Amino acid sequence: MTLDYKYIEQLLEAYFNGETTVEEEKILRTFFHQEDVPESLVQYRDLFIYEQSEPEVDCLGADFDEKMMKMIDAQDSTDSMKVVKLPTASLMARSVLKSLQPFFRAAAIVAVVITIGNASQALFQDTGREQTGVATMRPVSGKNVADVQVQKIDSLQKDTLKVFNN
Repeated sequence: MTLDYKYIEQLLEAYFNGETTVEEEKILRTFFHQEDVPESLVQYRDLFIYEQSEPEVDCLGADFDEKMMKMIDAQDSTDSMKVVKLPTASLMARSVLKSLQPFFRAAAIVAVVITIGNASQALFQDTGREQTGVATMRPVSGKNVADVQVQKIDSLQKDTLKVFNN
């Protein structure tokens, strides 16, 4: 008898490691359905007799498939006569634009405020001086291109300083 229990203990170890076959699990279930299970293995009994001890609750009846097929057939016969009108692209575009309308209004308000702010800023500035962003080019004389470029940069810097100082 002790050999059987060692075999069962080996099967339990393999079961908990996930290494048992279906046949070995059937052996364990059969063993734990006995009435005289050794006291050292009684703690595992509920694990293997759970399926048989629990009543079947909330299970589908034998006529479930028939009921579902009748419902599907009834729904197919009524739905085949209905014509479903899908929204066109223009209707979808209108709905998208309508949902974005508050954002367009907010953007328009911001644009108006910025335009009024710029216009009022221009009115309150001193109009006596002429401000242009274009630098004037003066003719320069030099012997090589590098000297001419340096002189142009210097004249641009001077013109820029004049604009900001006025």
